Amino acid sequence: MRKKYTYAIITVCIWSTLAALAKKLLLDIPNLEALCISSFFAFLFLLMVNIKSGTINQMKNYSVKEYATMSGLGFIGLFLYNALYYYGLSQLSSQEACILNYLWPIMLVIFSCIILKEKLTIMKIIAMISSFLGIVILSLDSGSHSSGNVSLGMISCIVAAACYGLFSVLNKKADCNQNIAMMIIWLITAVCALVFGAPVEKWIPIQGIQ
Repeated sequence: MRKKYTYAIITVCIWSTLAALAKKLLLDIPNLEALCISSFFAFLFLLMVNIKSGTINQMKNYSVKEYATMSGLGFIGLFLYNALYYYGLSQLSSQEACILNYLWPIMLVIFSCIILKEKLTIMKIIAMISSFLGIVILSLDSGSHSSGNVSLGMISCIVAAACYGLFSVLNKKADCNQNIAMMIIWLITAVCALVFGAPVEKWIPIQGIQ
C-alpha cells in the first residue's frame, strides 16, 4: 500500500511539470510533431517493458474488435486530448491552460455516472470542487498573459479535458492488460499525429545537442 502512495505522489509531481515543459517545447517545434515524437518514445518504452515482462505474448489472445477498441481509445483519449491541449497551450499561458485542463477529473466523474452508472456522492462533489479550486488558487496572480486566440485556446482545453475524462472511463471499462493497451494507444497516437500533422505543419528536423 505504501508503494502505491509513493507511485501516486511521484506521478503527481511529474504531471505538474507537463504544462510548463510542453509550453516551452511548443515554442520550438510544431504541436503535432512534438506529440508524434513523444508518443513514439512512449510506445518504444512500453514495448521494451512488455518484452521484458513477457506480457507481449498476450497480444495474440486479443481479437480484432479488442484492437479496434484500443485504437479508438488512442485516438480519443491521447491523440485528440494532447492535440487539443497542445493547441490550447500555444494560445494561452501555461497556467491558464493548466487550469482548464484540470476540468478532466470533473469530466471523469460525470462520464463515470453516465457510462459506468456510478453514484455521485457528496465526497466526489467535494473532491471535484477541491481539485479545481486548488489549481485556480495556485495560479492566481501568476503574471502570465495569453498571447494567442484566447477563445479557441479555452475551447480546445475544455474539449481536451472532456476527451481525457471519457478516455479514462472507457479505458476502465475495457478488459485489456494496461501495459499492452497503453502501448497500442501510444502507437496510435504517434501515427495519428504523423498522419494529421505532416501535411499541415512545417516539421523541423530534430538534431543532436551541438
